[in-house]
Amino acid sequence: MKKITIILLVLLLSGCTTKDENVTDMEIDVFDLITEYENLEDANSKYAGTDLTVSGVVISNVGGQVLENSYLSIIGRVICEYSSDDTEMRDIDKNRLVIIKGTVQTKTEEVNYIELTDCELVEIVTTPQVTTNASDLTDVELSDVLFQVIEITGTIQSIDQIILAKTTVVLEHVDFNTGIRIEFNNFIQSIIDQLSGIEATDNVIIRCVAMPYSSGDIGMLLFGFEIEILD
Repeated sequence: MKKITIILLVLLLSGCTTKDENVTDMEIDVFDLITEYENLEDANSKYAGTDLTVSGVVISNVGGQVLENSYLSIIGRVICEYSSDDTEMRDIDKNRLVIIKGTVQTKTEEVNYIELTDCELVEIVTTPQVTTNASDLTDVELSDVLFQVIEITGTIQSIDQIILAKTTVVLEHVDFNTGIRIEFNNFIQSIIDQLSGIEATDNVIIRCVAMPYSSGDIGMLLFGFEIEILD
């Protein structure tokens, strides 16, 4: 029986390394990697067949049902292929910052993505790279927070569940009536449990990942994965 595989598409960032000809296990910032692949011949010579550890924000994680392999529409220009037997990889939610290891495949000019196979999860990153409060968040440079784990302290203004799939926690902001909005995935049991005891006016700490609205837009979306009430 052919093993069904799953493709995890990630928009990658973080990590760095220098290349040694005898080193086969490397780490590299994905934006540097994409830049290097502008010179396809040199990049293939350097990376094809090597084990690479990368970190980045998951854009989509979809399992194959009929085909042996599943390939997603490319947003971050990196695809990680892994076995459907790997439950750790399969259970990763989108908009999470992860560290993943896989083997780089030879890239051709006909495709616009970089492919890693036999991927495995190294870590789901939960340690914040940026710590702030709700009022100061709007003063932070976007370039300093996008694709990062952020820890935000604030007071809950409201909790909205407009659609079944997500809950939006709104933190008070002195200059914005709409507050700071952070989306939580309602299909994750740990998130459901955390949100069950949260109410408006609670002082909380929220850990989330910052993502851009879309190409050309100014601003960010916040996707929460942890929330705790302050005493």
